[in-house]
Amino acid sequence: MFKPIPMATLCLLGLSLDGLADTLVVDSIHQQSPPGAVNSEQVLIIQNDEFGNQRTLRIGHPGGSVTRPKPCKRDEPVAGMDCTGKDLREVRWDRARVSGSQFDGADLRGASLSGAQLENASFNDARLDQADLSGTRLINCEFNNASLSGARLSHAQIINSDFMDADLSRSDLTESSLINAELMDARLEGATWLDGRRCREGSVGACRR
Repeated sequence: MFKPIPMATLCLLGLSLDGLADTLVVDSIHQQSPPGAVNSEQVLIIQNDEFGNQRTLRIGHPGGSVTRPKPCKRDEPVAGMDCTGKDLREVRWDRARVSGSQFDGADLRGASLSGAQLENASFNDARLDQADLSGTRLINCEFNNASLSGARLSHAQIINSDFMDADLSRSDLTESSLINAELMDARLEGATWLDGRRCREGSVGACRR
């Protein structure tokens, strides 16, 4: 039976999360912290990848529950998937509804997600070159340092999403709506902007004509 280690104990020992032992790995899909746990006791979930690297998945509140991400499904996307670093080139996820999923570092070149709704999803460092995201609804998504060169984003609704340092060169954003979208240092040269006009060379962080 997995017994949570008090966070205060970890702090006293000076242990970093990267140095925690394999005994902290939880393989069950759903783990609940013990009833009556005090404030210093929290359920800590660590996942080991195939290369032996560890990362924190979730820290649950005392008496609360934590969930493990679901396996990545190429043919049938579901909420809560962990597709970090996966090869998803040319997947066909048109009109899919996916929330709370991770695609960091994934390869989605040529993927079709036309009309999809993606909420609370992370695409940091992902490759979406030539992907079809037309008519998508992107809510609370992250595309930081992602490559979307030549991607189709026309008629998309992009809300509370980050594209910092992203490559949007030659992408098509015709008639898309950007609401609280972060484009700091995003490369936009050659992109077709909301009004159908082309962004000139040197457009970084904003479309310059």
